[in-house]
Amino acid sequence: MQNTRRSKDKSQAEPAGLRARKAAQMRAGILASAIRLFQKAGYSAATVGDICQVADVSLRTFYNYFDSKQAVLIAFLKEEREQGEAVVAARVAAPIGDPIDYVLGVMFADLRIDDDASTRALWREVLSALILTSVEPASAIEINESRAVYRTHVLSALRRLGALGAMDKAAPVEDLADILYAIATSQFQDHVCHQHKSHRAYRGKVRKLLETVLGPWLAR
Repeated sequence: MQNTRRSKDKSQAEPAGLRARKAAQMRAGILASAIRLFQKAGYSAATVGDICQVADVSLRTFYNYFDSKQAVLIAFLKEEREQGEAVVAARVAAPIGDPIDYVLGVMFADLRIDDDASTRALWREVLSALILTSVEPASAIEINESRAVYRTHVLSALRRLGALGAMDKAAPVEDLADILYAIATSQFQDHVCHQHKSHRAYRGKVRKLLETVLGPWLAR
C-alpha cells in the first residue's frame, strides 16, 4: 500500500512540475520578445499589444505573467542583476595584483556589453525607460536595489584593499563607494550613447578616473 501511495503521489507531482516548467518557459518567452521589441521599436513606442503580437500570446496570457509593460522592464533588470551577482562576488574574492586593476575588474565584472551596436541600442532604451518611470515605486525600488548591491560589492573590494594594506585604512570608503557608483553609471551611459570609440576606450576612461579618485589613498 505504501508503494502504491508513493506512485500516486509521484504521478500527481509530475504534472505540477511540468506546468511550472511550461509557465517559466512562457514567461521567459514573453520577456525575451518584449526586450527584442524594446530594442527595435523603443520602450515608449512599444505597447503591451505589440509585445503580445511578437510573443504570439493573448493579452490574457500576458497579464497572467506581467502586470504591465513596466513590469517586463523591471523583470529584465532584476534578471540581469541576479545573474551578475555571483560573478561580481567571485571577482571581489579574486587575488589582488594592481589595486586599480582589481577595482576595475570588480566594476566591470557583470557588464555583459561590448561594441555591439544592438546591445548598446537595447541599453539606451532601458536607461531611457528607467528615467521615464523612475518616479514610480517599482522602478525606484529596482534602481535602489541595484545601487545597493553594486555598492556592497565595491565596499567589500575597498575594505579588502585596506585589510591587505594596499589602501590607507583611513580612506573614506563609504564616500569612495558612492563616487565609484557615480563613475560607473555615468560612464556606462556614455558608452551606450557612443561617447567612447570602443569598449577598450570605455574601460580606459574608467581606469583613469579610478586612478584619480583612489590614487591618493593607495599604499605607496
